[in-house]
Formats: sequence, structure tokens, C-alpha cells
Amino acid sequence: MIDRMSTRRTSEIARSGEVAPGITYSAHREHLLAACYFAKMARRIETRASIAVKQDAISRNRTFVTATILSSVAFLEASINELFLEFRDAGRNETTKLPRRVHKVLAKLWPTVESSPMIFKYQVALHAADAEPFNERRAPYRDVESLIMLRDALVHSQPERRDERGRHAELARIGDRAL
Repeated sequence: MIDRMSTRRTSEIARSGEVAPGITYSAHREHLLAACYFAKMARRIETRASIAVKQDAISRNRTFVTATILSSVAFLEASINELFLEFRDAGRNETTKLPRRVHKVLAKLWPTVESSPMIFKYQVALHAADAEPFNERRAPYRDVESLIMLRDALVHSQPERRDERGRHAELARIGDRAL
């Protein structure tokens, strides 16, 4: 999924220094830069890999891929939370181009959706802005859903025993679907 982004454009966005009005610090920028860096490092290892790959390279590649997944989901979560908080504070600042009605709706919805799943927050924000919600059967919704499933599996992982080989096969299937 990271490969689908323009790394240069992503870095420009992350380094822009823009923080939403009323917000003193936002982590989304660092998460995005980290995801891009880790993806770049994994890509370097993968392009240099030969038939005889050393165990150290495999381990480093897994580390970078894992960090890419974790940072990507953290970026998405931080971004949508910041968006809702920006609209919550919209009464103090009029720099966004969305109608005031959208600001009010999102501000009112924030307490209700704050603890909801991240992907639901995106759908609510799109609906409130009278935009078409993501189609749950297509990209980018399915890609993000797969990314979250991978993150959850990595964060809540348990060792796999010889008699439970299906768990890692399922992770591999999710990963292949996300690519």
C-alpha cells in the first residue's frame, strides 16, 4: 500500500509543518515520515536480495515491514482524530473551506465517535461533509481494513505452535490481499 503513495509527495506533506488551528502538537507527521522511511529501508533490502539471503537481512526486513505497518496505521488514526478536533475547534478559527454546517456537525459528532474504530470515523467525516463514503468492497477501504488487521495481528500476536500453523498462513493471506 505504501508503494502506491508518492514517497516524495508524502514527505513534502509530512514536512510542511502545518498543524491544524488550536492544536499545539500533532503526531501524524512523524508517523507518516516513519512509515515512509521504514518502507524505503525494507524496499532496499528486498531489491538487493539474492537467492542466498542471509538471516540477518530477513530479520531486518521483517523489522522494517512491521514498523511500516504500525506507523501507517498510527498515521491514519492520528490524522482522522486531528481532523475531528480541528472541526471541534472551528468556532475559534475559520481557515478551512468547508461550510460552517459541516464544522458544527463534526464538532457535535466527536464525543460520539471518539472511541469508535478509525475506519468508521473516516466514513462519518465523509458523510458529514456530504462526500461519498468509501465503498467497503473496494480500495482504499479494503486496503486500510487489511492494514488494520495486520497491525492488530502484529500487536496482539501469540507464538504459533506446530499444531497451529494456520495463524501465520492467515496473516500471509491478509498481507497478500493488502498488496
